[in-house]
Amino acid sequence: MSVRFYTSSAKSLLKAFDDRIKQKEKEGSITTWMKNKQDYYTHKSERWGGKCYFKARTDVSGKLIFNVIPPAGEIVTSEIYAFYHGHIIETFLNHFTSQFTVGEATAKPTNKDRLVSKTAKGK
Repeated sequence: MSVRFYTSSAKSLLKAFDDRIKQKEKEGSITTWMKNKQDYYTHKSERWGGKCYFKARTDVSGKLIFNVIPPAGEIVTSEIYAFYHGHIIETFLNHFTSQFTVGEATAKPTNKDRLVSKTAKGK
């Protein structure tokens, strides 16, 4: 359940995302995502904020990858997964189309994704 962006410069694409999140000028800024102290990304809306986190990483083959991290004590449901994955791809399509060639979401968790918090009840 990861999101991958294929790009010639994964670190530059991630920096562009971070810069748009921090941007003060409204024009072109990203207002729906935030980055926390642990360097995890989450959605900012009242309904979806903090329901899931993405941990970003780059790999040697030129991909920017976002892996799922659950909030403490929680489980990431398919509804939460669908919203987060769809929305981050939408954000990148709206802001960075010249910086990547493919954006995709996996249907199943990868070995770097965690859907269930270590402290989740009934896991």
